[in-house]
Amino acid sequence: MNYFNNLIQELSLIEPTLSGAEFTWTNGRNQPIMAKLDRFLVNQEWIDIYGNTSGRILPRTTSDHSPILLETDPENWGPKPFRFEEEWLLEKGFKDKLNTWWQEGPASGTACFIFSKKLKYVKNKIKAWAADNRTSREEEKNSLLEEIKKLDIEEEQQGSLLTTDGLKRDRLKEQYEIKVRQEIIHWKQRARYKWISEGDGNTKFFHGIASAHRRRNRISSITVENETIIDKEGIIRTFTDFYQDLYNDHDPCRPYPRALPLKSLATPAAESLVLPFIEEEIETTIQSLPADKAPGPDGFTSAFYKEGWTFLKEDIKKMFEDFYNNGITATSMGATFITLIPKKMEPPRPLISDQ
Repeated sequence: MNYFNNLIQELSLIEPTLSGAEFTWTNGRNQPIMAKLDRFLVNQEWIDIYGNTSGRILPRTTSDHSPILLETDPENWGPKPFRFEEEWLLEKGFKDKLNTWWQEGPASGTACFIFSKKLKYVKNKIKAWAADNRTSREEEKNSLLEEIKKLDIEEEQQGSLLTTDGLKRDRLKEQYEIKVRQEIIHWKQRARYKWISEGDGNTKFFHGIASAHRRRNRISSITVENETIIDKEGIIRTFTDFYQDLYNDHDPCRPYPRALPLKSLATPAAESLVLPFIEEEIETTIQSLPADKAPGPDGFTSAFYKEGWTFLKEDIKKMFEDFYNNGITATSMGATFITLIPKKMEPPRPLISDQ
């Protein structure tokens, strides 16, 4: 058995999630012995081709083994939210485009309103730019390698290269290196492994980690009042109805913090909390933001704010000043995602009940 387990590990095989029952075999006795003996094993290439894969254990009929239905799912849960890709920052001229788009954005209204509208404007510009520049990175890498190979062969046959051809090969190598770095950043951003440096070129590892995140976070079924729902439309509808009802204000009563026996800060510390914001502390805070955190609903990561500080800072400062002087913020600035966190590994997740 150890040899088999070692083989599974060596080949990086993955067992798709099973639903429908806990065991796949029984001896059929009055005091039955039950076990999970049957399973599917797939590799990463299978998942890349067929999408998310799961198994559904069907009822036993004539055999003491349960049949298992292997199901593939191309993962279509609706439009994908915008995500600022850090790899874009390596594209030549992209930072200049960000600057231009930001300056073109709306400029009327409160500072917070302007900032949120500019984010939306830049987001739409990035989407259009990304759609126009969407190509296969693998094809680009292969094309660059082919050009480099031609020049290498030419150098071998002629003994040397013309100066122009030598410079061309250097440029091709630089472009290839950029594509490799973009691929590393792409999968690293999805894997979000803190201890891996950008220089680690193991993109297959990043890819595997990112795929594992998707499999672990995927919701294949939910149970509501003893009814299991497995179709996407039903899952989406159930979640939407549940949280719309949850966040409706059924009870308008709210506790007042003033009535709680809270400790007070000393005068100097309290006064420091109401001092005006200064550029230095804002920049220091932004530059200290972790690079591996998932973005909020607007899709912009900390890399956008760090790299774009030179053209963002004036609008950010105005937004802080407006908040300090008038207490004004845009509603959109407070938007958040709701993340469902299971309380145990491999739960029949998520379990929703009206109880």
